[in-house]
Amino acid sequence: MFAGYTVMGSSLKVQQNVLMDVGSDLFVRLDRTTGVSDRLVVNGSFSAAGTLILAGSGGSYAAGQQYHILDAGSISGKFDNILPETPADGLYWDTSELYTDGVVKVSDQATSLREWNAGGLVTIYPNPVMGVLNVDWSAYPTEGEAIQLTLYNLVGEQVLTCSLQESPSAVDVSALPAGLYLLQLMGFDGVFTQKVMIR
Repeated sequence: MFAGYTVMGSSLKVQQNVLMDVGSDLFVRLDRTTGVSDRLVVNGSFSAAGTLILAGSGGSYAAGQQYHILDAGSISGKFDNILPETPADGLYWDTSELYTDGVVKVSDQATSLREWNAGGLVTIYPNPVMGVLNVDWSAYPTEGEAIQLTLYNLVGEQVLTCSLQESPSAVDVSALPAGLYLLQLMGFDGVFTQKVMIR
């Protein structure tokens, strides 16, 4: 699905339900200077799938910006991907209101639809770590879905990535230099981040 907007900030109105197919795209333009965006208005239900492409123009993204990109009677499903993956270095897409109110925000904190760490749903241990890092999300109802683990060094370089299929999982970090890293878990409904010290 390619949204056929004309002028930035215009709405594309659909008078029926919208069911996105796997592999389809929803293209939305965002003006980083004015905070204006295109908006898909659905007179019925909207079921998300495929890729949400957020094309920014003008200026720079900043934490706190928000864009109302979707209006629908009800919203279900979720996008498989959002491109670009982040608005800019050090910023994240906050999708906590995307599937309820059709709003995507820019944040300087990684967020998730579900707060993984609020109830101790994810445990990273030991921390500091020497050799093997354990990741346990067994308290989280995953329905067998794999999660993606990525480690970044302090200059933002990706130094390790792997797919975790079962909980708990052991990740060998013995080849990495000692120091502070940012661990990111992606999957389920969002992103979880935590600082990890390797010795």
